[in-house]
Amino acid sequence: MHEAHAATKLAAAKFQSQVSSDRVYSGRVDAIGEIAFLVRGGAMPNAQNNKPVVLVVEDDLVVASAMRMLFERRGWRVLHAADLAQAKAQLSPPPQWVVLDLMLPDGDGTELLREMKRQGLPSKTVVTTGVVEPNHLKAVEEYQPTAILHKPTSFGRILEAMGVATPQ
Repeated sequence: MHEAHAATKLAAAKFQSQVSSDRVYSGRVDAIGEIAFLVRGGAMPNAQNNKPVVLVVEDDLVVASAMRMLFERRGWRVLHAADLAQAKAQLSPPPQWVVLDLMLPDGDGTELLREMKRQGLPSKTVVTTGVVEPNHLKAVEEYQPTAILHKPTSFGRILEAMGVATPQ
């Protein structure tokens, strides 16, 4: 357990916040956090029921833990799904945001976008992916995610895509 915590801290030190205005970014969601961001007071105190909710759909548990920690420090309630089945089970009530990895153990994240559209969910989506195949990305764009971020990416880019202020 201590090794996992040390890995989390090391990953946090590597997780850089780089802000860009492009819709599609290059990058990989690298790991656990952005220490400088946390030190600058990234957390926003809120009552549990007033917190915005984000569903992180990510099968890499180190990356998912990083995002959980960083979102929670900014005052978000974080749900996590490591695969499509878990993600579908957490769509009711719909979260405000979904951060979605496309390549999941039980299928393509595009299937979750399709299900969200079928249900008419108001959730906004940021897709994070290593997929570079143009036809696959075009299929994703048809579901109109707020952003498609190519891995490796940073937590700062995810926040910017969500319209959340990042530290200067």
